[in-house]
Amino acid sequence: MISAQSVTRTIGGFMLGPVSFDLEPGLVYALIGPNGSGKTTLFRLLVGYLRPDSGEIMRFGAPLLVDDQDQTRRLAYVPEVLNGHDNWPVSQVIEIYRRSYPSFDTARLYDYLDGIDRQKRFNRLSKGQQRRTMLALAMAAQTDVLLLDEPTDGIDPFARKDMQQAIAEYMDIGDRMAFIATHNLEDVRALADVILVLENGRQVGIWPKDDLTEGWQRLWLASAPPRALAGEVDRQTGAGIVVVTNDIAATQIDLANFGIGVVQRQAVEMVDSLRILIDRQSDTVP
Repeated sequence: MISAQSVTRTIGGFMLGPVSFDLEPGLVYALIGPNGSGKTTLFRLLVGYLRPDSGEIMRFGAPLLVDDQDQTRRLAYVPEVLNGHDNWPVSQVIEIYRRSYPSFDTARLYDYLDGIDRQKRFNRLSKGQQRRTMLALAMAAQTDVLLLDEPTDGIDPFARKDMQQAIAEYMDIGDRMAFIATHNLEDVRALADVILVLENGRQVGIWPKDDLTEGWQRLWLASAPPRALAGEVDRQTGAGIVVVTNDIAATQIDLANFGIGVVQRQAVEMVDSLRILIDRQSDTVP
């Protein structure tokens, strides 16, 4: 649906890239990384607000064309910083979206906006209400692709759950794709199929979410193995031997062969497995 091949972009002293990926229909991709890592810059490139210095972006099987209405109508974007609607009533913003997207679902939109006064000016809404409104408009547009930059930032926990459910329901219709930049790991756990990581403008890695959760354990061992264990991705020594594995079944076979017992075991949080993979990948990226 959307792909990038060796895409770079320099803004001031910051360089994004090279970035390469192929985002496929039917999946939710999470884009994560520290502030300033290039997430918003990448989204602005994919939407067409910025042009790459090098490389190529493809949308729906064709090179990105900003003035191609077919491409534009198949994609909805919610930026991190909302502007351009400040003095308009919410009802007027809705009308603009309704005219822009042929498949706009007004009834579904009103379900999403339950409790928000549509006669209020956009800038009189709370930050959370503004984000709810823009996210609701994007989903009501019924596009093939959603690009969401921090979609649940500023939304209370109950509304966040509702929005996560709405995104999941959106994905159930047809071969759609969502690309979500977020700092919220709960969004990642609830929604993502694949995780792409940026750090200091570099693409550090891209992993299926299941690879960060299934088979991971932290083991405290009775003695040190003579070599790295099958599945071992991290080892700490000092107050005991602590090994992290991403393939517990293979690790247990090795431990049994070496006659080494496990004193204690613990599940590995996704944030910890992700950090280990990022550190390992960063060591190989020039």
